[in-house]
Amino acid sequence: MLEQKKRLAKDIRNAERKRKRIKELARQLTDKDLVAVLMMRKEIKRVPDEDAPASSDHPRSPEVPAAGAAAEAATEAENGHGDQCCE
Repeated sequence: MLEQKKRLAKDIRNAERKRKRIKELARQLTDKDLVAVLMMRKEIKRVPDEDAPASSDHPRSPEVPAAGAAAEAATEAENGHGDQCCE
């Protein structure tokens, strides 16, 4: 039980650190990077996934944009993997 508690505490700390790194990367995005992410998302919604059934509501995962890891981090944060409130 003590090992589980330590493991959970470690997982929580790691998640908080990851969220902090993602926020820092997102703050470094330029307007051009954000526009590129939005255009990429728009294109993904427009093009249906060939492998999924026609009734699927899940768009395909985007490729890593030319903007780099910061744009990927912002996309991940907006997809619900980042912090839910603004600081």
